[in-house]
Amino acid sequence: MIKQSALSAICLAAILVTIISCQKDGELREAPQVTDAFIRVISSRTNPVFSVFVDDKLLGDSLGNNGELRTTIVKTDGSQHFVVKELSSNTILVDTMVVLARPDCVLSVLESDTTAPPLLFVSGGSDIPEDSARLAFYVGDPGIPTPVDLYLYQSDWASYTLDTVPVHIYRNLNNYSVTDFITVDMSHGEIGYSILVKYSGTDQLVPGITNNTGVMWDNPGSGVRVSICVLPGSGPSNVHNIARLVKSGNFYLTGCMISF
Repeated sequence: MIKQSALSAICLAAILVTIISCQKDGELREAPQVTDAFIRVISSRTNPVFSVFVDDKLLGDSLGNNGELRTTIVKTDGSQHFVVKELSSNTILVDTMVVLARPDCVLSVLESDTTAPPLLFVSGGSDIPEDSARLAFYVGDPGIPTPVDLYLYQSDWASYTLDTVPVHIYRNLNNYSVTDFITVDMSHGEIGYSILVKYSGTDQLVPGITNNTGVMWDNPGSGVRVSICVLPGSGPSNVHNIARLVKSGNFYLTGCMISF
């Protein structure tokens, strides 16, 4: 019995030492900070497949064109190394340092022309005012006689008419380019947005469309389209959107290309 009690005491002492040691070594150590990442690559390449790395760690090696890689990344203080590589051509599209936001972030790579460096958009959290959206345009259609000026108007869904003064004018846009973001109002369901495309530096519509009324989305004769990427009531409005401008017959459409 004495031997058994002594053995029990020794075991208890060993357990206590282990607990104390663990407390000293790591009980107060902070857990690693992570962020949920959404990564997308949009490319003009034929059937590309991409691999993605952060801080030299492979996150995925089978990301398809316009697909989305959802993963969790350990976030460090400051910048982190972000690399995107196209596998079949062994081409590095992106090799840069980025600052990732928490609790989530979006990294979008746009390679519209393989002869030019891709564009990288990094977003996380939101500093956009409530009931607003951030809107930019991408021009990438050989059918559009660039350079052009893009007039953005607020339109009334009840009367299907444009305001007389544009909300913003994007000047001198060339092909395969993205404009700066502007903040637009999305506070109620009767607000829509329409565009007019004009030859750069002139007041002449491309290709000379003069009917600026009746701007319902299904009226191609107007040369405009109301629904630009973000529709009132279609979901959270305080997001960033890049709308792609394309030519369709005698008028212009804008579809959502990147949203984050």
